[in-house]
Formats: sequence, C-alpha cells, structure tokens
Amino acid sequence: TQGDLGLSANYSLVFTSSIKFEINKKTIIVTPDSNQTKVYGAIDPAYTYGYSPSLISGDSFSGALSRDTGENVGLYNLTQGDLGLSANYSLVFTSSVKFEISKAVLTVTADDKTRQYSDANPLLTVTIAGFVNNDN
Repeated sequence: TQGDLGLSANYSLVFTSSIKFEINKKTIIVTPDSNQTKVYGAIDPAYTYGYSPSLISGDSFSGALSRDTGENVGLYNLTQGDLGLSANYSLVFTSSVKFEISKAVLTVTADDKTRQYSDANPLLTVTIAGFVNNDN
C-alpha cells in the first residue's frame, strides 16, 4: 500500500497498487536428541529434541515425538509423531535417530543349603528377582 508516502506539492504521486509483498513460511529443522533409552519393561520417557533456527517469540510446538512400535530389546526409529507448528512454519524432521530399549537386569541368587557328609544333595533352589512384563 502507499502508506504515508507523499511528495511535495510540485508533484502528482501515482501509486501502482498491483505489487504484492509475500511472507514465506519459516523452515524449522527438528532433530531428536541422540542416546535416548529405556530398560526393557520400563515406561517410555518423553522424547526430547532440538530445533534450529529459533521460533518467533511467543510461538511454540504442539504435540510430541513418537517412536516405532515394539517393546523388545532393540533399536526403534524416533518419529515426528504429532509434533507440529502453526501454518507460519514448515517443519522438517530428521528421521535417522534411534531409540534404544536395553536389557533388564535379572538377578539369580542361589538359596543357602546344607547337607551332612555322605547324605544326598538337597533340592537346590534359587531366588530370582527382576522379571518384568509377566515374564518368567
């Protein structure tokens, strides 16, 4: 628009109004933080991430990252999930970062037993601690 553009009385100002000014979306690159893990049987943590460049003051992300399904020990892709921004942004997600489920610790302790010399061994038993997810 012409706004408050003006000239002295010595000129006639003719403004061409068909020119457009365009505001483009700001591209934000989101990268999940590396080395995110949990132990088999534990609840997943909130997945964390970094992004670049900075958002405009007052703007924020909505939603959260997710990961490929599965609960066994192994590596799983972290995904964009429902993480999003307003229509003023174009979100580019870095999809090469993995989430790891590591092995749970299982402790097997032999129960104390005794026998007299020349007797047969008693039934040997153990106490097991650390099973998760109804495993046995």
